[in-house]
Amino acid sequence: STNKHADELLALTFETNRATVVRLPSGPCRQGHTMVVWKEHLVVFGGTDGKDYHNDCWLFDTKANRWLRKHKGGDDGSAAPLPRAYHSSILKNDAIIVFGGGNRDIEFADCWELNLTTCQWKRLQMHGPCPRPRKGHTACINKPSPSPGRQVPATTPHEE
Repeated sequence: STNKHADELLALTFETNRATVVRLPSGPCRQGHTMVVWKEHLVVFGGTDGKDYHNDCWLFDTKANRWLRKHKGGDDGSAAPLPRAYHSSILKNDAIIVFGGGNRDIEFADCWELNLTTCQWKRLQMHGPCPRPRKGHTACINKPSPSPGRQVPATTPHEE
């Protein structure tokens, strides 16, 4: 049996309590990539196509229903994370934060930030204890980022 990697993008819409699957334009063929939602875009970073590992960044414009390669992964001579899969990513404001992952040769414990507005990568400096190199993990944000112009009230734990 051969490993086949999917390049499908499907939207699930719920109308009158019935789910309908809509096939959208195919994107990069990957597994082990991460995806975050930024404004009206799906942002895909890294992953493997079964042959090569990637460190590029793709955006799917949900309004225009089209894919755009946002960053080629260091092809322009600027700093960028090494190609990887099975890393974790989160969205922080207008940036994607990438941690860890690996390829055929190594597992990573580095942390990178891609500014989605300027398309510039920056390696983040770790302070304090750092997790060991890893792949296949997940990450999440517990506190939502406030919307522009909206204040989030501070909460304090209460005793019972």
